[in-house]
Amino acid sequence: MKFISFPKKMESFLASHEKRKHAPTVIAFTKMKIKFNSLSSLNDCFDELMNSDERLLSIPNDKARYDWHRVDVIDNEIRFGVVWYDEVFFDEKREIYTDPMHSKMLNRFGVAPSDYEVNHYRMVR
Repeated sequence: MKFISFPKKMESFLASHEKRKHAPTVIAFTKMKIKFNSLSSLNDCFDELMNSDERLLSIPNDKARYDWHRVDVIDNEIRFGVVWYDEVFFDEKREIYTDPMHSKMLNRFGVAPSDYEVNHYRMVR
């Protein structure tokens, strides 16, 4: 899907967590909000998220360690969640968006650290 303009009303898309049958138990949740300077960058990032989502869905439930959670697009922002199924993996990877590969990818979309917001939450047991 390609947006022809920045959407004025929120458009929501189910992601791998919502599509996965009998998903594992969620132990943590991350909310990410990214602002884009151009429509083409927003579209490129959206495509990358949707392709990644399909790859995540191909992982069997017993091997899944995380999934994307609903992707929302409004104005020049993409908002999405990450649901984490493995506590050790969450502790190791929750800041992965700062690693060189992800930083390079975000930079490719014209996104600087000041253009995104990340919040992590552990589920209460």
